[in-house]
Amino acid sequence: MMVRAVRGTGSGEARWPIFPRHLCVRILEQEHGGTDMNPNDNKRAVQAAFEALSQGDTQPYLDLLSEDISWTVIGTTKWSGTYRGKADLMARLLRPVNALLVPKYKAHIQSLVAEGARLVIELRGENTTTSGKPYNNRYCWVCRMSEGKLVEVTEYADTALIAAALTG
Repeated sequence: MMVRAVRGTGSGEARWPIFPRHLCVRILEQEHGGTDMNPNDNKRAVQAAFEALSQGDTQPYLDLLSEDISWTVIGTTKWSGTYRGKADLMARLLRPVNALLVPKYKAHIQSLVAEGARLVIELRGENTTTSGKPYNNRYCWVCRMSEGKLVEVTEYADTALIAAALTG
């Protein structure tokens, strides 16, 4: 498929050359957070990390996070907000939440869709808090990957459950 770029209106409009669709997509991906990995590679990387996480091994999951990740938890809970950088995410969200759970955090992928650098992941948590409360939240993460790492995550979850189980 060829795409013609048109600039201007009326009889004096300028026509730019015709570009192959794959070239336009590549340019857009580069300008808007593209990745050197294809969607299937991104899916495999996420699936492998969550397979380990479902068994309680957090390291592959942590290795998937970019050092400059931007992670937003939607809602108005104690944990809601945007975390900038892996160090901030670890210090203010992941470590404190993990300290409230016995044993380590576990989650299982229910569905995963990838298109270009974007992924949408539906997850089901399988956790218990240190006070014995079940914390089996369901999540939807809208993500962007670059160079094999998660660079953006927007997390949607049951905020009433977060408030009840993870806020003292």
